[in-house]
Amino acid sequence: MALSERLKYFMMAALGAPDLRDELALAIDTNTAAQTGDIHSDGSVAFAANQAMGGFKLTGLAAGSASGNSVRYEQAILATGVNAFSADQPMGSNKLTGLAAGSSAGHSVRYEQAILASGANAFSADQALGGFKLTGVANPASAQDAATKLYVDNKVLVYTSSASAGGASTEVMVLTGILATDTILAVSQSVPGVNNLPLLGFNTLANNALTAVYSADPGANAIIIVHVKR
Repeated sequence: MALSERLKYFMMAALGAPDLRDELALAIDTNTAAQTGDIHSDGSVAFAANQAMGGFKLTGLAAGSASGNSVRYEQAILATGVNAFSADQPMGSNKLTGLAAGSSAGHSVRYEQAILASGANAFSADQALGGFKLTGVANPASAQDAATKLYVDNKVLVYTSSASAGGASTEVMVLTGILATDTILAVSQSVPGVNNLPLLGFNTLANNALTAVYSADPGANAIIIVHVKR
């Protein structure tokens, strides 16, 4: 039996008063703990090695607030997803790895799911733009490239004729700026002549003019619109 244990035994046997006996036992226990390096509730003795918890928890922890503190259950982001972030989380230039593919609103997405500014990932289905525009598009160079409005405007030209004079079923309509080498894409009547006849077609394109064809004299004031590719 250790000296402290023998001292405790003999002193307790010698003292008949219970209060004194308990007080003496507590004093001996405290002294023994201090000598053997036991952990005190006042934090005066630190752990000197790793401490196995034997499958038990530490309870009653204060919330961690500085580097080196332990944290409470509700402060930790758990692998089970039980606790959500309560503020923005800086990544420190690191990545999130092992992500599942995003499948609904609010999900993060994997690298291969995102359309990247570098053009690394292509669309895998049609993309609705929700009424918005693609801006900053370069001029097309291949058959399937998108074309800008300016590019199309410069390639597809629209001419409106002056009013017809009337007098014949073929009417030479003045279209200032149109060229005989232009490719006609569409011809339509904007305003019928006084005889209210429909435009049937055309048969001659010349510089600044196109010959329109009617079933009879359209009369004066007929106006046509011509779309050409140059």
